[in-house]
Amino acid sequence: ATIGTETAGSILSPSSLNSLVGLKPTVGLLSRQGIVPISSTLDTPGPMTGNVADNAILLDGLMGYDSTDTRSIKEVSLPILTDNLADDSLKGKRFGIYSALLEISAYAAAIQQLKVQGAEIISLDTVSVPLPGYLSLLNHDMKKDLATYLQKTASPKVAAKSIRQIMDFNLTQPNTLAPYGQALFEGIEADTLTGQAFEEMKARLLLAADQFFTRPQNQHQIDFFLSVNNLHAAYAALAFRPCLTIPIQAKSDGEPQALTIIGRSWQEEALLRAGFQIEKVAGSRILPSSYP
Repeated sequence: ATIGTETAGSILSPSSLNSLVGLKPTVGLLSRQGIVPISSTLDTPGPMTGNVADNAILLDGLMGYDSTDTRSIKEVSLPILTDNLADDSLKGKRFGIYSALLEISAYAAAIQQLKVQGAEIISLDTVSVPLPGYLSLLNHDMKKDLATYLQKTASPKVAAKSIRQIMDFNLTQPNTLAPYGQALFEGIEADTLTGQAFEEMKARLLLAADQFFTRPQNQHQIDFFLSVNNLHAAYAALAFRPCLTIPIQAKSDGEPQALTIIGRSWQEEALLRAGFQIEKVAGSRILPSSYP
């Protein structure tokens, strides 16, 4: 088991490609204290494990209110998943799937396994919608949040306390500290969208992501959405929805891949319980070759 951190994909992607169960929880469920920030809007830690039960146990141990984190919430309890699993079932659960992804054989096979277990499948034609301003949100947040983090957390010996100062420092060590260049930092510095214009853009962006899930969910009474790997990581992040990766059949070249379950905000228990059942019938984890 390990603990990852995600803004939009950094738990889901490595979990998918390493045949792991990875949970990106609702922002605010877990403390973010000490995490080097990209976006105070979207950042969260989350557990990465070999199976769903271990994921739930680790999540249970990680939860707790943090008064230093403005997004942290009180009075959240999540029973350990391994309690009373005998009564759980996929029968009657309604899953929204993306028809364009059915050409991925492992995705189609996993959905067929869910049907056998009595799950109801709702096919959706819309796989994506525009997310205008997404990069500006990350730019604006990181410019502010990283500077705050360095000022509060870094040793006094660390002279660089802003994106600009980090860039200037990197120029003195270009082959050592910035081997991939500074294009992302340069983009952050060049993004001048601020004030009311930024707040309006952010509101439109979050609404677009929320409606991407909410509209079909309300129309078809969908309990969960099914994606692959990190394909819908940005949408789920901006809609503040938890995601869980379940390893499924690998690609023909042996590369692992995952079925990604997207749930409702603050419904991690329901997500994990559904994931446990899906893992039993469609899971196909690849153990590391050196695993004892």
